[in-house]
Amino acid sequence: MGGKALWAALREDGGETRAGDPTRGVSLVVLSWRPAWTPSRSGSPSPMLGVTVWFPSMVIGVVSAAVTAVGMQLGSPLGERFGKRMEILGGLVLISIGLKILVEHLW
Repeated sequence: MGGKALWAALREDGGETRAGDPTRGVSLVVLSWRPAWTPSRSGSPSPMLGVTVWFPSMVIGVVSAAVTAVGMQLGSPLGERFGKRMEILGGLVLISIGLKILVEHLW
């Protein structure tokens, strides 16, 4: 993801080669549902703690939706102010996080 973000930031057209807007309609629902579902499937709400899967999934979903809404409201004005520099920085941060995880798992 970091490489794709960096590539899109450095391209002249801003990486806008896809049709459609992923921040609207079914795509937004699927993208916001995924972070809520993944932890529940990986066992983070442990049955040993007496916690059902549904409550933590709902909390994660609501928080994900709230953070997405705030990001969508702040994205445009911050994008106009800081532009490609922040896109490049974001791509580099994602790449560094990925490399850190890779190094931790290999050694």
